[in-house]
Amino acid sequence: MQIIRKGDYHSMPWKNGGGETLEVAVHPPGASVNDFDWRVSIAKVAADGPFSIFPDIDRTLSLLDGDGIELVAETGSMNELQRGSEPFSFAADLGINGRLLNGPITDLNVMSRRGRFTHRVQRRVIDDTISIQPGAGTTMLIGNSPYIVLQPKAEIQPLDLVILTSSEITLRPLGRYAVIFIVELIPYENDSSRRKSLAKPLDDEPDFGRPLHRAMG
Repeated sequence: MQIIRKGDYHSMPWKNGGGETLEVAVHPPGASVNDFDWRVSIAKVAADGPFSIFPDIDRTLSLLDGDGIELVAETGSMNELQRGSEPFSFAADLGINGRLLNGPITDLNVMSRRGRFTHRVQRRVIDDTISIQPGAGTTMLIGNSPYIVLQPKAEIQPLDLVILTSSEITLRPLGRYAVIFIVELIPYENDSSRRKSLAKPLDDEPDFGRPLHRAMG
């Protein structure tokens, strides 16, 4: 098990220059925003605006803090990511604007390059002791609640990253419950589903009859 503390993350500007993000992990190490195979990052979104475009990348967005954000595709299709929502996957080469529902949010971004890696993100609310096993590729845990790993013993603070290695870990919340996200990054040839892309285009979401939001900036 490897732990990377939040204070060790690298801060860098968004690809489109609209804000700043904390780069949690990237592969291969040292890759830029243009040539990574996969990337995990945390961003604070303080204003409405467009998402950066990443050609040939699939992206999953999860809400860590705040009330939520509405994602608006250039086609006019919409999806809302709210407190307690499941992670939402889409193609990162779509033109998408974000509209905050009620003030700033913090989100978790997981991205992988089609044909090289696939990824899965699962939101878990734990209120008891559980065990988690590493998957076929790289398995990571990150959460917005503190919890303790029982073996090997370690205390994990909000937004710290835990990378599983060769054996399962056992953990339990420090309070009544903890919210964690399990991130799996799988080399394409090792993914039994052989999916070309996990992305769910926003075109598949229902159109609620509201006008296309034009982002600021």
